[in-house]
Amino acid sequence: MSQWNAVSPTDHRHLGWLPYTDYTFAAQDTFAPVVMEELAHLLAYYPLCFIQQAAGYQLVALQSLTPGVNIYVTPVKGQWLAPYVPARYRSYPFRLHASPRDPEKQLLCFDADYPGITSPGDTPQAQPFFNDQGQPSEQLSRVIDFLQKTHDNLLLTQKLVDQLQQAELIEPWPIQAQQDAEPISGLNRINEKYLQESEPQTISALAKTGALGLAYGQLYSQARLQDFQRRYQHRQQQQEQAEAKANVAPVVTIGDDDDILRFR
Repeated sequence: MSQWNAVSPTDHRHLGWLPYTDYTFAAQDTFAPVVMEELAHLLAYYPLCFIQQAAGYQLVALQSLTPGVNIYVTPVKGQWLAPYVPARYRSYPFRLHASPRDPEKQLLCFDADYPGITSPGDTPQAQPFFNDQGQPSEQLSRVIDFLQKTHDNLLLTQKLVDQLQQAELIEPWPIQAQQDAEPISGLNRINEKYLQESEPQTISALAKTGALGLAYGQLYSQARLQDFQRRYQHRQQQQEQAEAKANVAPVVTIGDDDDILRFR
């Protein structure tokens, strides 16, 4: 379980971080919140769905039919098994969280449990949180910019999802879980029949905002469920191989920051 601490120029001025080398931090995520900006990249690899939140539905990428398991992350080395990694993960170990005092304000936080949090003084290759003037370092500024763009697009995406809900186009999506697994529930999808039978003015309004594109994107993405059986089988094979090679050290290579902090 991650412990997210707000970044403080007073308390954390001398901290730094090492870039993550695997995705084990996401290995238990059944869902990943996603945004409209990355929709075109997601469709080739992930089923998309809506999950119920306190204020309505949220658009997410479905990463497993087993709670607490992410079949896009290899069980041993923590490699990501799709060419596109959701933006949610590419700013790790940083994330924006709503301020407990002002929910409208977002705080830059870091995962205090991430072992890559260190001091540049102790680990020269670490990237510093702050520069000598106490301002966010160039590296951290780039992370902040990416997080802000993602958050802004998350707000836009949520407006589109709300429009689909208001048009009564979202319905429960019953999906059969893996054999002998705990049933997965709370998934929702677009009701294609209702969408096709919607009034022309409703379709026109959804098309103008982009919500119609999101609706069809979710419908098209459902075909990616057919990949899950293969992904589960691959995961099982890797687990069996790991038992036979328990002493193999995980080595994972991922792109540099210029590749990671982009919607591509």
